[in-house]
Amino acid sequence: MQRSRVADCATPERAVEPAAHVSSAPGPGGAPLDMPIEVRQVMYAQPEEP
Repeated sequence: MQRSRVADCATPERAVEPAAHVSSAPGPGGAPLDMPIEVRQVMYAQPEEP
């Protein structure tokens, strides 16, 4: 079973930060999970005019 999560991030670089944190979370025995995380853009909005 796969789980998905959606995070609202200002930039693609910012989206990688929480993904890296989740991937390095401790698993059984305390070792990092090192699981692959896929980061995708799911929505796009035009920048607001100042």
